[in-house]
Amino acid sequence: MTGMLLGQNLPQRLPNTNSVRVLVATWLVWALVLGSAYRGNLTANLTLPKYPPRPETIPQLVDTVDRYILEVLSTL
Repeated sequence: MTGMLLGQNLPQRLPNTNSVRVLVATWLVWALVLGSAYRGNLTANLTLPKYPPRPETIPQLVDTVDRYILEVLSTL
């Protein structure tokens, strides 16, 4: 069942009872929706870089420099 969620092939022999068929079909639909949403979100995050806002005034520039200096010093 987890192989279906990861996009692997289906097993060669599927169960014969109707309740298990409904369960497998529901699982496959859920795996398709979840996998598509994950891949779409991953692609969107990798293609659009998130840049910080560009400072437009001198006080904004000073605040930006101070923030980056504090971040660097806090990691040391």
